[in-house]
Amino acid sequence: MTPGPGIARTPLPQGFLASGVNCGVRRYRPDFGLIVSDRPAVGAGVFTENRFAAAPVHYCRSILPSASIRAIVTNSGQANAATGPEGVENNRQLAFEVAKELECFPREVLIASTGVIGPQLDMAKLIPAIPELVERATDTAENFSLAILTTDLVPKTVSTELKLSKGSVRITGICKGSGMIHPNMATMLGYLLTDAIVPLGKAHAYLKEAVDVSFNMISVDGDSSTNDAVFF
Repeated sequence: MTPGPGIARTPLPQGFLASGVNCGVRRYRPDFGLIVSDRPAVGAGVFTENRFAAAPVHYCRSILPSASIRAIVTNSGQANAATGPEGVENNRQLAFEVAKELECFPREVLIASTGVIGPQLDMAKLIPAIPELVERATDTAENFSLAILTTDLVPKTVSTELKLSKGSVRITGICKGSGMIHPNMATMLGYLLTDAIVPLGKAHAYLKEAVDVSFNMISVDGDSSTNDAVFF
């Protein structure tokens, strides 16, 4: 599903590409998305406080903050939550296969999953779709934003450019979520990208400050998801 010529596009910051494809887990729309940086990027994250956090949440917590992140891959339709050791191994294998395609290290690949709790990831559909996911990456957010939707009615993207003393920088945000939204992070899946130079020691502090006055002030249904995460 590619936006037509009349659809407004959300630009990504310099150095970032993103894509979304259908790998067959869902029937009618993209269900597998990728954000990739052309160089090792500073990365930070905030995550759900649900005691039953999903495998990708535990995995990303073990990595972030990091001075060397190359990609975030997200699948929709299957949350990889309440999946036990097999879910942990599937998450690890997904990071390994994406890293192999991008020629980087697995610890430079972050994973997010969203969808039904309980079923194992359909690795037979996800793994073969990785080359297409990399090949179809573009400098706009739309295809990725479609690939991460579950019960959302519309994709959510925004981008702004700031003029600083040493030049302009861009900040682009992408998120999904319409249910299981309750404070104590995050409250959905969110992705914040910028081509500004942000020191590793500041990245998590900036993200936490932003989340505390935004995502952590939203409640839809009082349910805290197993998979909530916001990446910066």
